Amino acid sequence: MSSSIRDAEEEYMRMRTTPSSEQTSSHHHPSADTQQLDHSISADAARALKEEGNALFKTAHYQQAIEKYTQACKSAHASDQDRAVYLANRAAAHLKLQNFQQVVQDTSEALRLNPAYVKALSRRRQAREALKDWAGAVQDAKQLHESPADIRRLQMLAEEKDKRDREEAMQSLKGLGNSILSNFGMSLDDFSVDKDPQTGSYSINMKK
Repeated sequence: MSSSIRDAEEEYMRMRTTPSSEQTSSHHHPSADTQQLDHSISADAARALKEEGNALFKTAHYQQAIEKYTQACKSAHASDQDRAVYLANRAAAHLKLQNFQQVVQDTSEALRLNPAYVKALSRRRQAREALKDWAGAVQDAKQLHESPADIRRLQMLAEEKDKRDREEAMQSLKGLGNSILSNFGMSLDDFSVDKDPQTGSYSINMKK
């Protein structure tokens, strides 16, 4: 009996790494702030709210600052450039509170509005590293033109995570295999895993 397990491993990894529909939507649609715009908040009022938020931020009142930036974001009259600033400022406050997932969300939206916004990119890079999203951190670090040593450090962490994920995938596949084979009084110990040196694929063969 012989069957390839490479496809099974890759499919398992794809399922682990593919974001859910809820996660995917957060990356491709504007934030809730821009979906619920308030026409009663003028552009000047939004800028004033931002300044109030900045003052609160400087005195370490981060949650109150977030509330001011959130109000500013809701202005229907704010330009994309201004709204990107409000989002990036709110991200800075969230960064202080270690709300790293919110930092990624706000900075990603800010970068959608202003792709050249370096401060937003830098804050997202910090949050991604804190979340151990090494691949994302590498991507941002390259855009920020960080030193080759820093980028290589992140790449090594990304490679280590990928290796651990694959090992976990193999363990899960083995557990599934043992669960099925136990119905026939067998286990994976009754089989050997052999690698084809030419194709690099693996096959499971019953031991004689």
